[in-house]
Amino acid sequence: MDDWDDGDQYLDAPQEPKVKRFRFRTFAERIADVEIDVYRRLHPVRAEPWQGATSFFQEHLLKWRELNSTEHFLAVEFAVRPLTQTLPQLVHHKDVILDHLLGAMHMGAVLSLPAILHLTSVLARDLQQDYMPYFPKVMDRSLSVILHLATVLARDLRQEHML
Repeated sequence: MDDWDDGDQYLDAPQEPKVKRFRFRTFAERIADVEIDVYRRLHPVRAEPWQGATSFFQEHLLKWRELNSTEHFLAVEFAVRPLTQTLPQLVHHKDVILDHLLGAMHMGAVLSLPAILHLTSVLARDLQQDYMPYFPKVMDRSLSVILHLATVLARDLRQEHML
């Protein structure tokens, strides 16, 4: 048997230097390390419309034509479709197209509002800087319709609670 005790063999062993686990960092250093991705999307952003469409507006007009068959939307689609066959046509007829879209934003066409609002945003994507002069007009109309819808829904809810 050895003369060594189990505990004695570790007394003479060289000690490893202690490593600090925590290093103090200033608030500015911690903020600088934060990574925020503000462009997170479920699907990648496409730079080009699908094959067969020359603009995003034309692509989404076809999509909404399949999804929404209300009378108000079909009237807008019928009036706008010939003006949107190509991107240059879309840019040239932007006034007429926006007039049709804004004319369709009213409470009588509640079922077509999602399609009309979506097409308005897609038109902004196609027109880019050319859309900016129309932005206040579009926002005024959109907000007035949304506020009117909110007041009607609030009134209906109040009437249900009184019953």
